[in-house]
Amino acid sequence: MTSSRTIRTGRRLACLAGAAALIASGPVTSASAAQPAASERGGAADQCVGDSSGGPVRCFDTLAQVQDFVDGANRETRSSTGATGTAAAADSTVDDGTVIIGRLYENPNFSGWSYTLTGGHPCVDTATEDWVADSLPDYVTGASSVQAWADCEIYLFTEPDQQGAKDGRYRGNVSDIGPIVGDQVRSASFY
Repeated sequence: MTSSRTIRTGRRLACLAGAAALIASGPVTSASAAQPAASERGGAADQCVGDSSGGPVRCFDTLAQVQDFVDGANRETRSSTGATGTAAAADSTVDDGTVIIGRLYENPNFSGWSYTLTGGHPCVDTATEDWVADSLPDYVTGASSVQAWADCEIYLFTEPDQQGAKDGRYRGNVSDIGPIVGDQVRSASFY
């Protein structure tokens, strides 16, 4: 296995980190932040994004805001490194920095809350594990549909650390992940 980056989350810390970010109007820098369970979200900001470097989970009201956040992270990366270029909107791949590698949805047919996973580059080939999400936020266990992005194929697992029942090599848009891992997703790997 190649050196994989791991997405790590800590449920309660996200509430504090998110509140601090809103108050300070600055970036959240905790390496173990996560979004609270669905019942604690209260129906607001149900479109969340987490990155493969273990950074904070950020939540928004719409998927367009998630995309704007990802695009903004890339603009910030390009300006801080002096790089130039534009986003490739077709696959949400950006010249430097952040790439959407997958998205899980609450309901079949891509509706309800979503959890978007990002990585530093598209998946390279289907024989090598590019990214790992060792322990997804608690509310993600309710996932029922998935989208694989950036040339990735996704395996989903019912236990943290790629343990338990496994299903997938999901490619593209999968409107119903079925009974093996549906409503039980705890971790994922991306090839």
